[in-house]
Amino acid sequence: MSLSEDTNLHRDGNVWKDIICDEDYVEATRQWDLMTEEKRPVTVEYRTKKIWKSYDKASGIAIEGPTWLRATGFPELDSSGNIKTVMGWLIDISSQKWSEGVQAKRLDEALEAKQNANNFIDMTRYVVLSPVSVLNVSSADPTLAVMRCVIRFPLLSNQLTVFLMRSPRLLMVFTPKKVR
Repeated sequence: MSLSEDTNLHRDGNVWKDIICDEDYVEATRQWDLMTEEKRPVTVEYRTKKIWKSYDKASGIAIEGPTWLRATGFPELDSSGNIKTVMGWLIDISSQKWSEGVQAKRLDEALEAKQNANNFIDMTRYVVLSPVSVLNVSSADPTLAVMRCVIRFPLLSNQLTVFLMRSPRLLMVFTPKKVR
């Protein structure tokens, strides 16, 4: 007995097709057919075409989304192994699915923020280890900027020497021990 053969469910047409979202209909009917053919319990989660509405007390915002249901069915068999009846539960899990969606969104935002922080740390680390690139970009007077950098960061003088030798705009060359 498949879903399409069950006249009680379809006496008014395909009732499930009118209630279950098109994207979830195939899986819901597959699970029903699996239960009736293999005579074993099944559980399936699906969305209905009815809109779920709630109110978030914490933020005062009205919430809307699809109505999610979890259906669990247990076939009851007669003495010859045929399905006599199906016992089942239908639970509205819309608020749970909404919470999972909010949690997933916040996780994505947190991961993106972490990636942005890591990118900033990497950039900062590069600038601290090699401040010359910043001097080249941000200084209108590179000679003055290099002199300030040497005064503030004397340990970085070796890096500045390499930079200054490659830069045609600068007139001075700094070495770790003396100024020429």
